[in-house]
Amino acid sequence: MKYYLLSLCFFALALLSPGVIADGDAKADLPNSTFKFTRIAIDEQDRSHFAEGELPFTLKEFAPPSGPIGVSPVSDAKTILFTTADKTWITDWHPTPRRQYVIMLAGAITVEVESGEKRTFEKGDIFLLEDIRGRGHDSRVVSDEPAMFTMVALPD
Repeated sequence: MKYYLLSLCFFALALLSPGVIADGDAKADLPNSTFKFTRIAIDEQDRSHFAEGELPFTLKEFAPPSGPIGVSPVSDAKTILFTTADKTWITDWHPTPRRQYVIMLAGAITVEVESGEKRTFEKGDIFLLEDIRGRGHDSRVVSDEPAMFTMVALPD
């Protein structure tokens, strides 16, 4: 009986504490409140351009008994693959075959879009390819070391 009452007291304290709410999500300052990334998007005329993407983080009890961490909304993924290319990789303008995240693991690539803008992505950078129609984009390995990246395809 005393363990039951003790449990109820801890539960009540948790509910009244400013750091915890009933569904297990904590209210606290996150080191980053959002995850920002670059999108290679298309406009109404199917012309590619760079845009900014953003996903919010919510502090959650993700893997108890570890403490809460910032978690983005869950997204479904269709496939994942790893690729590598060096400076000899020849590419031409092309649309992406599917919407997919690219996560740079090593090296660096430069991507050009139809607006004429170029951006370089290096180890640790993440971008979302959405230019599934039109001319697409052009990309080149610009690092001395081979580029290695993970591609996470999103459902159609």
